[in-house]
Amino acid sequence: MRYLLFAALALAAGCARAAEQPAAAPAVPDSATTINAATELARRYTEAWLTADGAAVAATFTESGTAAFLGFPTTTGRQGIQSLYASAFQALGHPKGGLLSVRLARAVAPGTLGVLGTSWDTFDSSGTARTTYWRWAATVRQEADGQWRFAYLMGFPDSVTRK
Repeated sequence: MRYLLFAALALAAGCARAAEQPAAAPAVPDSATTINAATELARRYTEAWLTADGAAVAATFTESGTAAFLGFPTTTGRQGIQSLYASAFQALGHPKGGLLSVRLARAVAPGTLGVLGTSWDTFDSSGTARTTYWRWAATVRQEADGQWRFAYLMGFPDSVTRK
């Protein structure tokens, strides 16, 4: 009888623990989906950058996204980011070239990616073309409309000289 009581208590405890388990979270995207999403976002960003369209660049960020680039004020919010890019284009001119490349993308949670990459840009604001190389890190989120956007994008000059 005593063994039956212990077995019943153990079964009840196991059922209670199973009932406490939270509902299954949405699946984390596989690696192909992750890299494709990050690469498509980088393509949209580059396309907007090359047209010197601050509003289009800002549209690649979430509404509350943050842009943090060495030499520029850290800016949060799509309106502020649009203003930041418009000011940069006004000061530097229209980009002559550039590319944002994804080097690593990993799903850190459902709908959230951690992304690392490199980029380069060329401006000719003083009659002499100048190309700079950057590294960047980002948190990317998938929004309700299905689009992946930067929630946080940080860029800093690359320490490696390229020739």
